[in-house]
Formats: sequence, structure tokens, C-alpha cells
Amino acid sequence: MSDVDEIRENETVTAATRSTEPAVAPQGRWAAWKARTTGGAPLFPLGVLFGLNVVDELDRAAFGVLTPNIRDHFDLDLTGILTVISLSFIAAFLLAVPIGFYADRLPRIPIIVVGATMWGLFSVTTGLAATIWMLGVSRA
Repeated sequence: MSDVDEIRENETVTAATRSTEPAVAPQGRWAAWKARTTGGAPLFPLGVLFGLNVVDELDRAAFGVLTPNIRDHFDLDLTGILTVISLSFIAAFLLAVPIGFYADRLPRIPIIVVGATMWGLFSVTTGLAATIWMLGVSRA
């Protein structure tokens, strides 16, 4: 038997013993979904970010529902309360670019912790706002 025949025979045996299916233990539906969703990473950070987003959306919805009461409490007209809301959106829009810049270049966990802490503080000061200026700063 020549060297060429031996190489062909080894290739045939190797190709025949290769499996197209990965050697993975059978998984349940939950484990398969988790593996697809997170790519094998832990699910906890995704849960924390989801929880922060839910509370943020509740904060925005509550402010929207309570806008007439807030307007009456601070003796504002429609233009005044809409100015406060508009300034908060403009501040969020302007801060998105530098935060995104640093989120791409710095470790994300400290950015998330600082951001969540600041957001919580500003949410509390929104409820404790005694003046329209304090409300405007808290919402920004």
C-alpha cells in the first residue's frame, strides 16, 4: 500500500467518524431559549436591565398621567408644563451621545451602576420637588 492510499484511507475513516451534529446534551425548552437569547452568558444582567427599564417606563407613564395635577400644583399653564417636559427630553437627547461614547470605551458595569443610582436620585427628587426649577432639574 502506498502513502497516497494510506492517506485516502485515513481521510475516509476520519470523514465517516465525524458527526455533523455537535456533541451537546439534550436541553429543555427553557435552557435552549436561554442559550439562544444570551449566547451562553448569565441571564441575571439581562433581568436587571429589564427591571430598570420597566421602572423607568412606569416613571414616565406616571408623570404623563399626573401632568395635569403637577401643572395645577405649580400654578403653570399648558405652555409652562410642556416647557418642563420638553427641556427634560432635550437634556436626555444631549446626554445620550456622551454616555454612548463612554459606554463603548469604558467598562459598562460601573456606568450602569452610576446611571441607575443617578436615575433613582432624580426620581426621588422629582417627587420631593418644591419649586418648578427643582422639578425641571429632577426631570432632566
